[in-house]
Amino acid sequence: MLSCGKNNNKKEQTRENNVKTKISTNKQQVILASSSETRKNQLKQFIDKFTVEKHKIDEQKYKREAIKPKELVAKLAQKKAESIKDLYPKGVIIGSDQILICDSRLIDKPTNLKEAKNNLMNLRNKMHILMSSIYVLNNGDFFFQKTKQAELFFKNINEKQIDSYLKDNEKTALSSVGSYRIEDNDQYKFLDIISGDRETILGFPIKDFMEKVSKNE
Repeated sequence: MLSCGKNNNKKEQTRENNVKTKISTNKQQVILASSSETRKNQLKQFIDKFTVEKHKIDEQKYKREAIKPKELVAKLAQKKAESIKDLYPKGVIIGSDQILICDSRLIDKPTNLKEAKNNLMNLRNKMHILMSSIYVLNNGDFFFQKTKQAELFFKNINEKQIDSYLKDNEKTALSSVGSYRIEDNDQYKFLDIISGDRETILGFPIKDFMEKVSKNE
């Protein structure tokens, strides 16, 4: 279920190699199809000026489909980008998504603090996988796609510690898959990173795209 699959990677690479369109983030309007503060802050490290436009898809519609996690996160990133391409037909649109898998089950963003607490209680003393994907359109056409994953271990913290975290980080808990942010780990020490890089854990694997862009400019 969680296999990344060499064949899929080869297909993605072949697709990217067939794209002839050039791109320049210095000359073209860049649009982030997300209202995530984390993604905005990550993109600011590479691009000084860009537009933020919230995507227009129903994520739950796609999450109800019986497809593999890697296909799901890639599809969500793609659909987010495509959902606003009519608004920016000449722009560079970046869609992104992240999902969390624990015990072969998709853990979604909570709708209230009770669900957030249940998420954290269920993650305790377990390994889980974060999959993050970006999908980029240039002038309405496919330009770049990347999906990466990280593996983390959530420590066996007690219920009192979870309650304390939720009390101090309510907004974060309600806006994050798994109900936590890796940025908080320096303070709370509830996670061990087993594999994967920080941008994948943050939910925005942008570096490879920016490296490709820099070669074109």
